[in-house]
Amino acid sequence: MDLLSTATDRDVAFTAAVLGVAGFAWFGWAQEAPPASWRLPLGIAAGLCFAAAVVGGILGVRWWDHATALATQADGIRFGVIVAVEVALCAAGAMVLARTGHEAWLSAWICGVVGIHFVPLARVFRDPGLVALAVLLVVVAVGAWAWGRGSSLTPSALVGALAGSVFALFVARALVTLAVGDEPRSTAP
Repeated sequence: MDLLSTATDRDVAFTAAVLGVAGFAWFGWAQEAPPASWRLPLGIAAGLCFAAAVVGGILGVRWWDHATALATQADGIRFGVIVAVEVALCAAGAMVLARTGHEAWLSAWICGVVGIHFVPLARVFRDPGLVALAVLLVVVAVGAWAWGRGSSLTPSALVGALAGSVFALFVARALVTLAVGDEPRSTAP
């Protein structure tokens, strides 16, 4: 069973590392002001994501000489532009939210922007599953805003816990792919 059939083992490993760090960060953000009963589960989930990120990073470094979707300068530039646009949109939205007194919704804004940036990355990394990640993160952002306006939960707790859970699911997907892949994916298709 190969969940990422066209991605190389190096890219899958680094996907686990990057998404593990993202899950760690989102579970951390959820700890800003969660219900008291959430603190221990959030801490454990953050720790598991961090551990998965370390495993993915170690495997990625181990397979450093294997093929990657970022093999050419053009691929690297495309990746850099996507990330730069993401960062610019996050920053612009943060400024607007702060100036309008809605900074509590920063987590929802960033979650939505981060989600959207996975759509073009799915093509870069030849991983259509990243589109599903994008959709789930946008649903978290919009759903948290819609549901959270009438909730006693802080937006950061709601968005952080849900986004962290989505990232944890996709980290598990990457690690399972590496564990059960039929053959090494050391060359790009």
